[in-house]
Amino acid sequence: MRHSEARHVPLVIALLLVSASAAADTSYVFYTVESVRWGTGDHQLCLPRTYPSSPELTPAAIVSEAFQRLKSFRGSLYNDANVNVGGDFGSSGSVEATLGAAAQAELAVVLSEVYWTLKAAGAREIRLPELKKEPLSDSDVPFGVAGFVAQLWQVLPPATPGNGLVRVGATLESATTVRQKFETGDKNIVAAVVALLKSPAPFVRQKAVPVVAKLATATAEPALIPLLKDPDMGVKKAALATFEGSKSKKVHDALEHMVQTDPDPTVKSLAVKLLNAAGITKYQVFVLFEKLKDPDEGVVRDAIEKLGKGGKPEAALALIEVLGHKNTQIQDMAMKAIVALGSTPALVKIVDDDKIAPKFRADAAKVLAKGSADEADKGLAYLAKSGSTAEQISAIEDVAKRRRYKVVADVIGALGSADPTVRAAAAKALGEIKDSKSLQPLADAMKKNPSDVTLMEAAVIAIFGGLSLDEVIKTSDSPDPALTQLAVKSLAKFAEGDRPNPRVIEVLKKKLGDADKDLRRSAAFALARINDPGVVQSLVALKADSDATIREQVATAVAKSKLPDADAILQTYLDDTDLGTRRAAVDGLRERKVKAALAKLRFLYKHPDEKMRRSVCLALVELGGVEAWDAHFQMYSELLFDQSPEVKMCAARGIGGRRDARVPGLLQSLVSDSNTEVQKTALEVLGKTGDPAAVEAIAMALTDAKKDIKIAALEALGSLKIEAAKKPIMEFVKNESDKDLVKRANAVFDTLP
Repeated sequence: MRHSEARHVPLVIALLLVSASAAADTSYVFYTVESVRWGTGDHQLCLPRTYPSSPELTPAAIVSEAFQRLKSFRGSLYNDANVNVGGDFGSSGSVEATLGAAAQAELAVVLSEVYWTLKAAGAREIRLPELKKEPLSDSDVPFGVAGFVAQLWQVLPPATPGNGLVRVGATLESATTVRQKFETGDKNIVAAVVALLKSPAPFVRQKAVPVVAKLATATAEPALIPLLKDPDMGVKKAALATFEGSKSKKVHDALEHMVQTDPDPTVKSLAVKLLNAAGITKYQVFVLFEKLKDPDEGVVRDAIEKLGKGGKPEAALALIEVLGHKNTQIQDMAMKAIVALGSTPALVKIVDDDKIAPKFRADAAKVLAKGSADEADKGLAYLAKSGSTAEQISAIEDVAKRRRYKVVADVIGALGSADPTVRAAAAKALGEIKDSKSLQPLADAMKKNPSDVTLMEAAVIAIFGGLSLDEVIKTSDSPDPALTQLAVKSLAKFAEGDRPNPRVIEVLKKKLGDADKDLRRSAAFALARINDPGVVQSLVALKADSDATIREQVATAVAKSKLPDADAILQTYLDDTDLGTRRAAVDGLRERKVKAALAKLRFLYKHPDEKMRRSVCLALVELGGVEAWDAHFQMYSELLFDQSPEVKMCAARGIGGRRDARVPGLLQSLVSDSNTEVQKTALEVLGKTGDPAAVEAIAMALTDAKKDIKIAALEALGSLKIEAAKKPIMEFVKNESDKDLVKRANAVFDTLP
């Protein structure tokens, strides 16, 4: 390459040491002249180029290969160039080079490249007879060089310094000279080496440790002891290694302090080993830490068992490492030991470590959640976010029950769960906690999951119930339509009692006249729940409103009123075209005990809507009583086989209102119903009949798989209060293995005649 073709690059003086005789990374260099920017102008400078080669090269081979690499790279300019490395190079460091005729065209470039390449390769004396009889010096070379400038630690043992400079403080010195000064104990160089222990770079501190350790004890010991508290694990371990075999009390005291205070079980174990070797055995338990890493699973199991029984909470931190063991039984064993030790720091560390199996993080979170300090919040937060469905729900309920306000944000986050049961638990909990920052997330959740509207609305209204009237009225003008409507609905809470707040009524009446349909409905909902004759009259005026939702709220208000024509209005609503209004009328007539409505209600018991059938059934039972039992018997009999569990339970209570030989047989089918609550209701009703014919039907439930059904059956047999109920109980006691159930059965047996 011609001199005029040299690359133009920014000038960079590299701060590095590549010792040609000890290149551990097998990288060597040769030099080429390049044009670089320095200051305001371009200058020619020899810059290094690296190449890989064997780390086993002899000093002479390094020189020869470096020259050949340069010659190959530069091409024709070096056609006649050669280097002669004498057999005594190892001792003399002398080489002789010839540049040849081709080099004359770019003599300044070739001379500079050859000289700096050979010197970097380890040549200490370079001769070019065709130019000068005496060996060349640096000043004879036309172009300067970007040479090796190393840091002090790089020329310390075991490294072998090559040609280059070393930075010592603010000065640069020959690498060879610095090494010689260190080996002869030069105070300034030794002080500079000790100062490396305070380097901000852990790598440098770690490199300096073994070098300082070989200095006189009076120098090394006070310099190395502070490193036992170094924040870097590698530095601490390097410092520990230097104290092997030490008999110094200062060192032993420092090691004991490390065992007592260092949070890392690995360094504790290393310190204990050193203390044990010195005859200080009171920390023997920490030797078990190392056994946790033993390849023999039996040794690991034994160590876990001993640490778990040792009662030392710090052992739990060491056991965390075992949670990643290949044997799952050993993992479980370690987790049980950690829980038994009750170390809060260990449990917190497990919860925070996403590399640990979720089941162990959940186990740790459950233990933390039982506490009362801030760690309980961490446990509850993890379970609410990452636990199983059951764990999430339990944690969310616990947050509400214990009012752990720091975890409210995580409960709010659960509103976005894909599981509807988790969302329901979150909504309920937020309603109990009544934190106003939950309002908007609840409103957003309603929009995202329309099927959750009822639950979310209940929570929002509950929260509004805990706010001041001014805040609720303010929210009734919110830009979010959902919050506005619910704020209006919740205003009814502020008008409860015999003397409603006139301000609330004024706001609601104003909203009732709003053009927004949903806002108007919310106002009607709130007004319908205010006990005030004037409010009821204002709603009655809307009894024929075209909006069915308004008519439903009118029915709700009238049902609770003292209006003389309330019963007539509700009976008229039984013919309304809107299902909600008709159902509100049915419920209102039942609450007001209007028996005159029975004639119409009997025509509705087969209504296709499940909620309507339930309302009608309740009304038939409460309004009909024993007097209408015969008239309602057929209806109850049919409703016992309804698809709705609530309708079945209502019909069971209705048909059980009078003792009749047909009742036990009809209820028998419900004793084995798929719904637990239906089963319990049927058993309860059968027990209240006092009919001997009910014994067989009740006894069937004693073979049910569910314990609570067996208990309900025993209670039902006891309620019969007849001797015939004793026989199935005696058979049950003979065959039942559950001691608690046997005890209950005997107690019931003793109450029977």
